[in-house]
Amino acid sequence: MDSGWHSVHLSAVLLLVFGDFSPIPHDQDINETQGVSLDYPIISDPSREVALLYGMLDPDYLDNKGIPLTVRSVFFIDPKKKVRLM
Repeated sequence: MDSGWHSVHLSAVLLLVFGDFSPIPHDQDINETQGVSLDYPIISDPSREVALLYGMLDPDYLDNKGIPLTVRSVFFIDPKKKVRLM
């Protein structure tokens, strides 16, 4: 999927918090069902450590174990790793 982000010096990352997640089948499913390939990395975060650091957890949206799930979020992080926009 050519998003055009590279032409404006942006990169995308997909963060998923599923415990049994493997990026290969997920990418294959998107390719098969949507006819596109992802051109950005997929990060597995089953411990929700990264999601917690970026404030992406919703205390009202819980999984079947009562653990907060993430909300869809967009962050712009500059080359110095500073969050510029959320």
